[in-house]
Amino acid sequence: MAVIKIVPMPGAKGDKGDDGATGAQGPQGPIGATGPAGADALWSYNGAWQSNATYAEGDLVTHDGQLYYATGVTTLGVTPDLDSNFDLIAAKGETGSQGLQGPEAPSLITSGTWDHDFFEESGLTTSTYDVLSDFYKIGELVYFDLSVNLGYVTNWGSPVDIGGEILVWPQWTFKLPYPVHSYGSAHNFAIINIIFTGTIFDTSLAENISERTANDQGSNVIFGKLSQSGGNTYVNIYTVSQSDYAGYAEGELRAVTSVYPKDFTQPANIQTGTFASRIRISGTYRTE
Repeated sequence: MAVIKIVPMPGAKGDKGDDGATGAQGPQGPIGATGPAGADALWSYNGAWQSNATYAEGDLVTHDGQLYYATGVTTLGVTPDLDSNFDLIAAKGETGSQGLQGPEAPSLITSGTWDHDFFEESGLTTSTYDVLSDFYKIGELVYFDLSVNLGYVTNWGSPVDIGGEILVWPQWTFKLPYPVHSYGSAHNFAIINIIFTGTIFDTSLAENISERTANDQGSNVIFGKLSQSGGNTYVNIYTVSQSDYAGYAEGELRAVTSVYPKDFTQPANIQTGTFASRIRISGTYRTE
């Protein structure tokens, strides 16, 4: 009788087990070869140059306002030989005639007093120049302030015959510190449209008691219109005409003179000293 052998079938593969712990680190390998020479040095700012100091390649120093780069290891003495030991990185700019840098460059801002020629241009003579004449100039912008004490005038001038038996008192006038920009020869008329303002403070007129400050009743608003002559610009002074003056419409501009808006030549109106009448005018304009 035959014998039958029963062989069992193989079982299914199980899941992978967890990895084991990392083993100990092996010994350090050999140090590699040195890299190629010639790499750029690191730049380092060391401030102003110091005598007898040692500098390495790449050091940056300043001397006499200029920036230098050390080209190698060097120790400098009391007097630096910068040309041999350093390369110039940045140099100071030269002072230009119109530049803003450097001690010799002109400033954009100027101020002071100026020769206004008020008395000469107005036909007046004075014993002393009790005058405030300040100006400030920033670039092309000019501000002026003129204040004249009339208490030291010794001669108020005289009228001028302009023909046809017409006598006219000289108009009060003064010169500006700088000529006004003319906007080209074809537009010189434009300067006459610039108007400055001011006041005549007439201290000879007694004021009635009121809420106003002293001497306001004797004050007159004045205006300055421009004219040009000989490269200079002049301010011709006007005030507003009142209806009680014959020959002028109310509100019309009329020249300020020694006899208008009041007669300064009359003994009753003549004042002397610090508290006499004063004329003051100021304004801002563009120069060339």
